[in-house]
Amino acid sequence: MNVRRCNTQAEIEAALKVRRTVFVVEQKIDPALEFDGRDKAAVHIAAFDGEKVVGAARALASGENAEIGRLAVLAEYRKRGIGSAIMREAEYAARMAGARIAVIHAQSYTVEMYKKLGYESAGEEFMEAGIAHREMRKKLAPASKVRCKLCGAENVFLSDRDREVICAKCGYRMIGRDLWQVV
Repeated sequence: MNVRRCNTQAEIEAALKVRRTVFVVEQKIDPALEFDGRDKAAVHIAAFDGEKVVGAARALASGENAEIGRLAVLAEYRKRGIGSAIMREAEYAARMAGARIAVIHAQSYTVEMYKKLGYESAGEEFMEAGIAHREMRKKLAPASKVRCKLCGAENVFLSDRDREVICAKCGYRMIGRDLWQVV
């Protein structure tokens, strides 16, 4: 299983198809509510089983907040940790966009999964698209900076994800001990 950002329009369309299957067909949500016109501005994350998209979500960053939502996994792929993996990748995309807080509208029956990922409830239960939801929030770890040993330029990296950083200014490849010299 591979979870990553969608890179092509075909991958985005496959992610949208998963969302349609889960939300419109299974949960009977009005397509006009599910496809709300915000997908063009979003970063789309997908889980791939080979070439097949089996799960998806979107992230919309705005300043310090990122709205992560529309998490959907095909029925035959549920209970395998795919949703959690998609959320981690969506959080990574949000951090890269400068967000410090992830905000989600979790369907009430999924609250425990999100708590395991570090989300906290932020308010009372409410109805959205005819389904009980709860707003949840998670503080995202900030990006770190490392100074290039060759040219001195500062480079951003996310310590829990990046194994190496290539300096944007001079191209020097920093790995291992170099990444411990955080600015």
